[in-house]
Amino acid sequence: MRIVCWNVRKSLHKKVDLLTDLHPDIAILSEVASPEVLESKGRNSLAEQMEWAGINPESGLGVVGFGGAKVSPASEQRGRRRYIFPLQVSTHNSAVHFNLLASWPRRDRGNPKPSEMVPPLSDDCYLLSSALKTYDQWLRSAPTVVAGDFNNSVNFKKVPKSSPRNHQLSLTMLDNIGLVSAYHEFKQEEQGSETKNTFFQHFQTIKQSHIDYCFIPKAWIPALTNVEVGSFADWVQNRISDHVPLIVDLDEAILAAVATK
Repeated sequence: MRIVCWNVRKSLHKKVDLLTDLHPDIAILSEVASPEVLESKGRNSLAEQMEWAGINPESGLGVVGFGGAKVSPASEQRGRRRYIFPLQVSTHNSAVHFNLLASWPRRDRGNPKPSEMVPPLSDDCYLLSSALKTYDQWLRSAPTVVAGDFNNSVNFKKVPKSSPRNHQLSLTMLDNIGLVSAYHEFKQEEQGSETKNTFFQHFQTIKQSHIDYCFIPKAWIPALTNVEVGSFADWVQNRISDHVPLIVDLDEAILAAVATK
């Protein structure tokens, strides 16, 4: 099973071939247009397979199942949020089932404040740490993946340690739930000391960060076979996106065996 996390930086309809060439089973995509917009661009098949959340129809959070994998809204929908939402995933032939909390925590610029919306949202609706608290019981109810563009790193020093925006708070909560970062587990690297970054601000290497993540259950570690990060030359230098894909491979047979224990 292959999970791909990628902030496509809009215009997904022009980048579908690049995405499918990665051969994902599940793709968590940030800055993607709504299914309705994709259909208007002639990408009906992709639109039909996508679950999407957002305000701007040109730029939201989408999750797509490929090759028989199915993605559907979870019954657990408490604490409505803009770009963090719970899903249920089943792979081809329903060999593996798991919860997925797709995440793109961000503030909207130029749109109504959460409290001004109808119905109103809480002002912390964009915070991953708040979502982890809200969905804590659901996250523990089944094997769960939390993945996407988190827009955060322990290297973001301007965020106070006591702030709910602090990345270390989310990391501690994810660990308490029993989840590990697939990249950091496979590469044996510490948070903040990544040798491969996923975001290149203004398409340049001068300011780069590792802010895209895929957290998997600790019980899945034996099934983790590979983790790759796309290269600057392939994805950023030619301005496809200012993010590169994070690709996580898991042995589906081992996952199925773990599920039966």
